[in-house]
Amino acid sequence: MATTINVPILEFTRLNSILSLYTPPSDSARTPSNPAHPSTIIFYAWMGASPKSRYLNSFYNHYHTLYPSARIISILSNYSFFVWTSTAARLDLCSAVVSAIETDPSPENKRNILVHVMSNGGVLGFVDTCKLYKEQTGKVLDVKAMVLDSAPGQYAFSSAYYAISQGFPKGILWYPVATLSWVAMSLLERTRFGPYELIDGSRSALNDFDLMDRNSKRVYIYSDSDAVVDKASVESHPHDAKMKGFEAGNLTLQKWQDSKHIQHMLKDPDRYWGLVSQLWASCSK
Repeated sequence: MATTINVPILEFTRLNSILSLYTPPSDSARTPSNPAHPSTIIFYAWMGASPKSRYLNSFYNHYHTLYPSARIISILSNYSFFVWTSTAARLDLCSAVVSAIETDPSPENKRNILVHVMSNGGVLGFVDTCKLYKEQTGKVLDVKAMVLDSAPGQYAFSSAYYAISQGFPKGILWYPVATLSWVAMSLLERTRFGPYELIDGSRSALNDFDLMDRNSKRVYIYSDSDAVVDKASVESHPHDAKMKGFEAGNLTLQKWQDSKHIQHMLKDPDRYWGLVSQLWASCSK
């Protein structure tokens, strides 16, 4: 994604092809721990995001500026997850996230986890993490606050194919990949392995008390001009959450005007990061 933001690259340790971990310097004089700040930030990138993306890294640097002592766990989302990667293979890649969470040096009862989810690719990765965490620990992942950017959407073939196509290779390889993806999506569209189930199933799981922390706070950041995730899809989700018992005061909707999919931070960074700061500050009230 093109952007004029120039940012330094934080030094992440790559744990597998989709998972990387940033650990702040151990010198406490440079990065003093603040118990009011997140101890771990888990960032679920949009589908097809490159780890070298300047836009993606601008999120990490903003977080590092706000909360310099926080670890950052980065999880990428491959477009193949929605077309031909098996569930077992996808979950195998995601399983290391649980180990990364558990290496948080804070005592378990004092962990402060902030989750940032970008688009439907990020939603799928977060739901996979919650399922694996529950399976491996027997507990629901304790999340204090969650930012939902351009999410969650609902399945529509046209918008799903458009989103996936953004990750296709350039040049002559675009044509066979585009054709193969279109055929695969068409064949799998309404099966339990297809994009319909992955998108709508993950959307539903966000409001599942068996997987989600019912006490976490959420802010939904979305736009009236998003071609991939329409505003009605986002606006109906906190309503469903309240019907299932989530506290209304823990759910906030913030609509942008005329900003494109996942580009709301680029459109108004001061407003965006002000919301993130306010969300996290509200967790200590």
